[in-house]
Amino acid sequence: MASPTLATAPKLNYFISRSGANAEWGLWVAEILTELGHEYTLQDHHFPLGAGVVHEINAGLERSDHVIALYSEPYSKSDYCMAEFEAAYNLDPRGKKRRLLIVRLDDCAIPQIASPLVYLDLRDRSARSRRQLVARLTGERPSYRDEQVRTFTGNLPIVDPHAF
Repeated sequence: MASPTLATAPKLNYFISRSGANAEWGLWVAEILTELGHEYTLQDHHFPLGAGVVHEINAGLERSDHVIALYSEPYSKSDYCMAEFEAAYNLDPRGKKRRLLIVRLDDCAIPQIASPLVYLDLRDRSARSRRQLVARLTGERPSYRDEQVRTFTGNLPIVDPHAF
């Protein structure tokens, strides 16, 4: 069976879990999900002033199909972020429903219990990173046709093997 295309993919609801230090990443992911026609919950857009944070997190997690964890060193140190991560993991520990989608933003270690889950490494919010994220969300392969093709010039430095 072929992977769904952007036009035929079911519309899903995502909970974007991010630390305060990665707020811009959360907004970037929300923009991509909106372009894809999906719904999302993001603290910056959906938690009203004066509302109970835990209540809003719980409501967002309950209505979501997937949790996108924007995992980073600051994320790993946040009790709220780790509670969101663990809630998503506990609902699908073997990853069969892809409930927890981990996007690693820096060189931090993924919790050992979640290490069997496939995750995406992104370090910037470039067009290439966007294509990688969209491909992982939709199941399509990313297209790199528009990128500059590197050609081999044949100019490699000469290395003395005895220098090591």
